[in-house]
Amino acid sequence: MSTQDQERVLSLITGTNKPYSLQQLQDFLAVHGLKKAAITKAVDALIEAGKVRAKDFGKTKIFIPDQSRLPILSKEELDAKTATNNALKQRLAQAREQAKAAEAEREALRQCLTLEQIQEQISNLQAQSQDLEEEVARLKGMQGTENPADREKISKDFVSKMEVWRKHRGVFRSVWSTLYESLEGKESDLFEEIGVDTDESVGADFKKLDSLFSTVRISLNKEAKKRRL
Repeated sequence: MSTQDQERVLSLITGTNKPYSLQQLQDFLAVHGLKKAAITKAVDALIEAGKVRAKDFGKTKIFIPDQSRLPILSKEELDAKTATNNALKQRLAQAREQAKAAEAEREALRQCLTLEQIQEQISNLQAQSQDLEEEVARLKGMQGTENPADREKISKDFVSKMEVWRKHRGVFRSVWSTLYESLEGKESDLFEEIGVDTDESVGADFKKLDSLFSTVRISLNKEAKKRRL
């Protein structure tokens, strides 16, 4: 324990002339790097020297300045001590905000996917995209069918696969947008580098298929409603 530790503790207690618990002393003096053990030793030494008094307040022990030993301060000195105390409070608030921001950043980084996980998802999405393209090609070849049962089956298959594509496409876009913020370079160049096939690169018109998806789904819903009536 150093004399400087005692001076900092005494300055805080006498500067505001109000009681402090040990936890409050620790909070305010953390900006000086003082730990609980050092503050406790400093307080004990100040009590033994008669500069600080300890009182029990419920289950908490509080520390107050010994009024008989307090010097008479001028207005300028009081203003200076008040300014110092306010500065300490401001620094404490800033330190807490910085700690909160650091914790939020750590949590965000912890939840980010690794590059290997992203590449695995990309591979899965590419495989699903290929399946959908093949299914679309098959559906195009069956446009002339007049069998209502076949038409309904094809429509349901199309809607089901489009729902899967839309879902995984959205998941990939969400993951990629988070990752892309920390990367440099054009998106198209990055896709080419890591082997991502976009809708455009494989000749898939998502907007057109999505519009068809909405139309087919509405038609299926209407047919189902008719059957329930």
